[in-house]
Formats: sequence, structure tokens, C-alpha cells
Amino acid sequence: MLLLAPRSGKKTRAKLQRQGSDLREQTAETMEDAMEQARDKTEQITHDVRKQAGKLEQRGQTMFDEQKDHLVTAVEAGKNAVQGK
Repeated sequence: MLLLAPRSGKKTRAKLQRQGSDLREQTAETMEDAMEQARDKTEQITHDVRKQAGKLEQRGQTMFDEQKDHLVTAVEAGKNAVQGK
């Protein structure tokens, strides 16, 4: 019985080598794209977090200032009450 191969071993090896090289390039490109997307997403999240932190800091400062004003008013009222005014 005689078996026939579609290509010679040399041609098959060359084709496999070419396909392996192509697959390696595609994998590298896919990884680069994925890394770029991850970097972009990280930058966006960082920006959003910083923006939100700034808003929270401003809100906290406003609340602090309001409570400080209430405390000053209460202390002044206490002083006046003690002095009998």
C-alpha cells in the first residue's frame, strides 16, 4: 500500500513555520491591544476617582466649616450666658 502526502516534508515544515510565525505576530498584536485598553481604562478610572475625591474633599470642608461656625456661635452664646448678658 502506498500513502501519498499532500506536500513534501520540506514544504509542510515551511508552512508550519510560517503559520507559527503568523500566529505569534497575531498574539503579540492582540496582547498589545489588550494592554493599551487596560492602560486607557486605568487612566479613566484614576481620573474619575480623583475627581470624586476632590468633590468629597470639598463637601467635607464645607461641612467642617458649617459645624465650626455652629460651634463658635454656641461658644459665644455660652460665654454670654455665663457673663449674664
